[in-house]
Amino acid sequence: MVRGYLGVQPQDVDEQLAKSMELPNTSGALISQVVPDGPAAKAGLQVGDFITKIDDKPVANEYELRHTVAAIAPGQKAKVEYYRQGKPQTTEVELGKMPEQMAAAQGTPVESTVAGKFGLKLDALTPTATQRLRLPESIHGVLITSVQPLSEAYDKGLRPGMVVTDINGQPVQSVGDANKILGSEQAAKGVNIRVVGPGGGSQFMFIGPMRH
Repeated sequence: MVRGYLGVQPQDVDEQLAKSMELPNTSGALISQVVPDGPAAKAGLQVGDFITKIDDKPVANEYELRHTVAAIAPGQKAKVEYYRQGKPQTTEVELGKMPEQMAAAQGTPVESTVAGKFGLKLDALTPTATQRLRLPESIHGVLITSVQPLSEAYDKGLRPGMVVTDINGQPVQSVGDANKILGSEQAAKGVNIRVVGPGGGSQFMFIGPMRH
């Protein structure tokens, strides 16, 4: 399946952020990054724009924005309604084709594995991925390729492209290492993980398994 591509990094906003940016509410997706020469950039969309509708369809958050855009065929023009500096605006964007690596990460459901119980799909961190994500060569871990939207992992901010380096204080060198720790009896109550994002910034967070 070929997916539409807008060329932005969207994020959700809370009430404080919405107020500070003169937004009517928190229903929409804030552009935190624009891909140079991408479809959005060519249409004049900028960092700080707050998208509320695509082709008259409301988008409540960044997840809905991604999936609404992905469902539109590349080459088609989409009407984008957004707020800039508190004022409503409208533009038309000719969508591009989503890069294959992004399509794989977004289109693949989380597998029924040990990591999948935490809403994560993990893969080996290859030298190619390390270079693409602008990570130091000294970084070792496993690459997050998919995150279940209804999981605590997603709510805490984990996203495809991040690298898990440690779980419960133990270094992770492979997917096998990660699954062994995540499958332990101790992990059933939740785990403390350290992740490194694209560019090399790291953070710790505690996530619990998904509740069905």
